[in-house]
Amino acid sequence: MIEKLFEHGGATLYPLIILSVLALAVTLERIYYYVRTWSSYPRLLAKIRENLIRSPVGTLSGADFLEKDRRPLAKMAHLLIHCQNRCPSIRNDILKREGERILCDAYRYVRFLGLCATIAPLLGLAGTVLGLVSTFMLIESKGGQVNPAELAGGIWEALLTTIAGLAIAIPCMLVYHFFSGRCDSLARDLKNLVSEVDEWLHLHDAPACNQCLENPAREAISRR
Repeated sequence: MIEKLFEHGGATLYPLIILSVLALAVTLERIYYYVRTWSSYPRLLAKIRENLIRSPVGTLSGADFLEKDRRPLAKMAHLLIHCQNRCPSIRNDILKREGERILCDAYRYVRFLGLCATIAPLLGLAGTVLGLVSTFMLIESKGGQVNPAELAGGIWEALLTTIAGLAIAIPCMLVYHFFSGRCDSLARDLKNLVSEVDEWLHLHDAPACNQCLENPAREAISRR
């Protein structure tokens, strides 16, 4: 059955097969990447807040777990804490550069899936058109005296590539939107992480700047 499909599918079926193999490889690679780099945003924030509360004012002890964790959110948090005493403009440039690098890694190959979802139906349609052209050329060569069974056979053979194109495009489109949503979620988490941790660092160091005996900053952090 499979040999028959390849025989009657035409030349357009082979690019579709190559496209499907590439799309499957990209999908598996991206799933592995997202599983390996995923981290719980609320859990990470809670752990950072706990270390801030326990740390002496002006320092952040016990945050070594961020340095050992190579996942995107932890890397960004570690970089933010490491650069907290730098010039604001330089610190912002460093954080922006790291954020762009993280998102570039997250979006890698995702657009290829969108490209597959667009190209596959077009290749299938092209194969169908070529098949119909061959069918009508056969009708013309026989002077219009064609068996309806032969005509129907030529049409279903021509439609094979359209079916193959749609079978590739629909899963690719679903996976593309799922991965794009995951990347957008990561971008929001990075932005919120920088905002919240930066706020906590300022609250944590505020008493040291004011040389107060009381510590309202720690209370503010613990209430969040």
